[in-house]
Amino acid sequence: MYSAIYVLILVTICNNIHVIQEVHKMKIISSFGDRLKYLRSELNLSLIEMADIIFKQTGIKMTAQALNRYELAQREAKTTTVSSVATAFDVNPLWLSGYNIDMHAPVQSNENVIKIPLCGTIAAGVPITAIQNIDYYLCVPPEWHVDFALHIKGDSMIDLGIEDGSIALCKSQDVVENGQIAVCLIDGEEATLKRVYDDGTVISLIAANSKYHPRTFKGAQRKQVQIQGLCKKVIRDIY
Repeated sequence: MYSAIYVLILVTICNNIHVIQEVHKMKIISSFGDRLKYLRSELNLSLIEMADIIFKQTGIKMTAQALNRYELAQREAKTTTVSSVATAFDVNPLWLSGYNIDMHAPVQSNENVIKIPLCGTIAAGVPITAIQNIDYYLCVPPEWHVDFALHIKGDSMIDLGIEDGSIALCKSQDVVENGQIAVCLIDGEEATLKRVYDDGTVISLIAANSKYHPRTFKGAQRKQVQIQGLCKKVIRDIY
């Protein structure tokens, strides 16, 4: 039986690629806004000066007003924002995000990783139109044995901790065992993430949320369902 592996991640930009860094053993003890304010105070910078340094170091334009809103917790920081600030001031992005890690702890290397495509969005709910475009690439440990990633939309797998906004890491294969969670393509157009059961007569796609009824395909309808991959891990961002 499949057991969802749910970890906290921070996607950072390193050598122009996105690196997943597991932080499930760490605790959040502060916030991005508080750490940003602390950093600015330590460097004795104004908001305008900080924004100017970020632009010069990373090429990312960030206004003083935006930085102020982060400090006041009026705006949530995306991973690209955290990464840009961390890069500009040479601090650890996890520390900047509020985790209990040293401010200048080295960032995880991307030397022993493989690059996989993040290929759009898949529904954990009512199937949505399949998206084939590659948004960007993620770097993951090779021992994860995954080939591609998909954004999750919907709440039909919520009981397994697969939330809206998560990312599913999948291994490409066209057959899964009963009870495993698979990327399913329906009628060649709709993609969904569900538990799959196939008794040789009926294919059932089962949600992990009681408000969603099973979808069944029998007889000639079985051909409507194509298994695209096995979901091996589910991750979510920390912001």
